[in-house]
Amino acid sequence: MTPGIGAKPPSDDLPEDLKAGLAFRSPTQGWISASEPYYTGVKPAPPLASTHNGGRTWTLMELPKEPGTGSPTASPPEFFPLTGQDGLIPLISWPFTPSEQSTRTQTLVWYQTTDSGQRWTRVGQITRVNQPTGTAALDVSFVSAADGWVLWSKGGQRLWHTDNGGRTWHSWVIHTPAYPGVRLVGIDFLTARQGWAVSVRGQLLTTGDGGHIWNPIGS
Repeated sequence: MTPGIGAKPPSDDLPEDLKAGLAFRSPTQGWISASEPYYTGVKPAPPLASTHNGGRTWTLMELPKEPGTGSPTASPPEFFPLTGQDGLIPLISWPFTPSEQSTRTQTLVWYQTTDSGQRWTRVGQITRVNQPTGTAALDVSFVSAADGWVLWSKGGQRLWHTDNGGRTWHSWVIHTPAYPGVRLVGIDFLTARQGWAVSVRGQLLTTGDGGHIWNPIGS
C-alpha cells in the first residue's frame, strides 16, 4: 500500500508528474492512471493505482507492456453503467526511443473487467504506424461495455470501431464534406449511430451513421 495521494512529499512509487487520469466508480473505489517516462534515471510508474477506501491508501497495479514497446500510458477505467461491474481500460505503448518512433508502430491495448476491477484481462488491440511529425489526436468514446470508437490519427482522419468490447476493431477514413481535410481532435457518441466531434479549428460536427460521414452543426 502507498500513502494517500495528497501526502507530501509524493510517493516514490507514483511520481507526481506522471499521473495521467483519475476515475471513481463509487465513494470508496477509484483508480489513478499513470505513464512510464521516456527518459532514464526515473523509477518506472505502474500504469494504475487503486483505492478501496476513498483515496486514503492506494495499491499499485501492473499491466504488462507490449513486446518491443516502452513508456506505456494508461487511461482511467470506465464502467458501464458507472456503478456497474463491466469496465474497460485502454493502455497505449510507444516505441522505445525517439529515433525508433519514425519507423515503429504504436499499440493501443484494451483490458476488460467483469468483476468491478478486481481482475483485468487483455482482450484486444489497435496498432498503427507511427508518423514522425505532428501530434496525433487520440480520443475514445464508448456507449456501452461493447460498443465504442477510437479517434487516433495524424492524417487521413481514421476512426476505429468495436462492437465486442475491444476484442476486434475495424476502421475507415472519416469524411467531412463541408470541411475537406479538416482534422478532428475529439469525439463523443450518444448511441451506436449518433455522435459529435470537434475539429482542430473549433468546428462542431455531427454524424448519424456511426461515424462515417460528419456534417457541421450551425455556422
